[in-house]
Amino acid sequence: MFESIFKILNIALIVIYYEEFLDAPQKIIAQIGHTLGIDELTYCASNIRYKKQANKLNDSLIEKFRQEFKF
Repeated sequence: MFESIFKILNIALIVIYYEEFLDAPQKIIAQIGHTLGIDELTYCASNIRYKKQANKLNDSLIEKFRQEFKF
């Protein structure tokens, strides 16, 4: 739904995947900055507070899901 609204209003859609952000925050922030025309946009780790909530149970459930649904 948002994609359609953004397209009608000619607004650049930026899709950010949480997992990718956790793996490479500076890369994702740089991509956002480039899209917005702000090449100086940088990631400052001291201003960000996040904690991974997943554990081994999550990993095993994801693997089971992938196997059952052929992902």
